[in-house]
Amino acid sequence: MMPLCIYLGQQNSHVSVATSLGNHPFNSFRLAIDMSSEAETQSNFVFSDEEDRPYIASSDLNPRFRVGDKVYLLGSDGSRDGPYLVASVISPHECILSLENGQTAKDSEIIKMAKLEAV
Repeated sequence: MMPLCIYLGQQNSHVSVATSLGNHPFNSFRLAIDMSSEAETQSNFVFSDEEDRPYIASSDLNPRFRVGDKVYLLGSDGSRDGPYLVASVISPHECILSLENGQTAKDSEIIKMAKLEAV
């Protein structure tokens, strides 16, 4: 068993080397936090066919549909595909669909709720 003073000395030397290389433990932590915040922010951006610039979606945190709701998937030409069931809600704006027999639909693709219509 290693004496505590030697162990702490080794740990300090690891931090010293990492710090001299610009890899301070705090910087690693800050980078991880920044990346997670950036990922959350990116999910709030919405791109529209009519607009060139993205905008931030409303902060409505209540999903439009719930698990078990019957929905149609709207095609880009306005056609309806389905009906499907909402299998799981990923975020307030995204979900995964399933068939009525419980099998996942659309290869478990994450679907934007804006592309769905209630049956």
